[in-house]
Amino acid sequence: MGIARALATDPDVLLCDEPTSALDPKTTDEILDLVKKLRDRLNITVLIITHEMHVVKQACDSVSLLEAGKIVEHGNIEQVITNAAGSLASTLLPLPGDAPRVEGEGSILDLLYTGDQATQPVISSISRMFNTDVNVLAGSVEQLGQQQYAHLRLQLAPDADLEAIVNHLKSGGIAVTVKGAK
Repeated sequence: MGIARALATDPDVLLCDEPTSALDPKTTDEILDLVKKLRDRLNITVLIITHEMHVVKQACDSVSLLEAGKIVEHGNIEQVITNAAGSLASTLLPLPGDAPRVEGEGSILDLLYTGDQATQPVISSISRMFNTDVNVLAGSVEQLGQQQYAHLRLQLAPDADLEAIVNHLKSGGIAVTVKGAK
């Protein structure tokens, strides 16, 4: 009912303050689908205030993080996700569990890639091309807005050519962060 009242004046912007708080997951998804359909059909800007990352993942094209009343991080979803130093990246696209750093030799890499790349056989490609073992420490593939994102933490064999592998991945449009090199 609140959404209908807000739309009665034919606004350019629809402000939704915690539109899904205290709702069950099914109803939350239904409300978010409705908001997205209204946004597209009425060609209006929707501003959602929320603490729920599920809402951001499902309904938002851009995001801002506020701390103490100030914007400390902002950008479209892809910009925010690829900013490894930002706190939104790890909040929106976390690695499962604590993604442990295993004992032993070998470099640790975090990979982030999107869209069609998220369905490519990156690990087997590295293994074949560089004749090396690759250990998957953690990973996730998620849909954020209209884009699919993959986030992997890998450990390379101790004798792997780290520089060549990183250059190969980056040339394919994959963001790479070296977490540890041994």
